[in-house]
This record gives sequence, C-alpha cells and structure tokens, in this order.
Amino acid sequence: MGPRVLIADADDVWLDICERGLCESGFTVETAQDGLACLAQLQRGPQPDVVVLELDMPWGGGDGVLAMLREEARLLDHGVVIVTGRVPPDVLSARTGIPISRCLRKPFHLDVLLNLVGGARMACAG
Repeated sequence: MGPRVLIADADDVWLDICERGLCESGFTVETAQDGLACLAQLQRGPQPDVVVLELDMPWGGGDGVLAMLREEARLLDHGVVIVTGRVPPDVLSARTGIPISRCLRKPFHLDVLLNLVGGARMACAG
C-alpha cells in the first residue's frame, strides 16, 4: 500500500483526474466532494500522509476543514496542499492561522500536483 492521500474537491472532473494520476503513481487515494465528507474521513482515520484540499467546496468547504485542523492539532500530522483559484498562500496563512506553504492555482498540470504531494509527504516524514 502506497502513501495515503485524501483529495477533497467538489469538481468531479478534477477529482477523477487527480485520483487516477495519483493512483497510477503508487499513492493510495481517498476522495471527498465536500467539507463535511473530508472532515468525516479525517476524523475516522487512518490519517492520510497528505490532504489535497480545494477551498471552494460545499458544506463547510476548505475553510471549514482548515478551521477544524487548527482546532484538532493531532490532525496536522500530515501535509496539506491547497487547491484554489482565489487567494495566495500568505493570505491563507494569515486567515487560517495554519502555515500554508503549498498552494496550487487551478488549472494546474497533474505533474505539478504529483511533485507537491510527494514533497509534502517527504516534509512530514522528515
């Protein structure tokens, strides 16, 4: 079983592309299409090595997930890659209180995501 990745994105097309690409690269992938499903998977465990989190999701969205991660420090053991088209990482860090160093703006190439997910996983393991 490869490194675990949780992808949370409401866009079915992006979710499918990212899931297939990560699976083909040896990752074990779970998906969530809204903030509540993402939170449920994080709380249920086992914890992913990396969370790929789209901010613009229904039902709490990425902002809600980030707020919960801030409150539940035990869930911050994994890397977070933010996917958005609206705000840069420094604004996100100030707004959420969580350092956000990995941020992708849509649209992006799958290779960029693979590199970021691999790098986030290595940073957490290191």
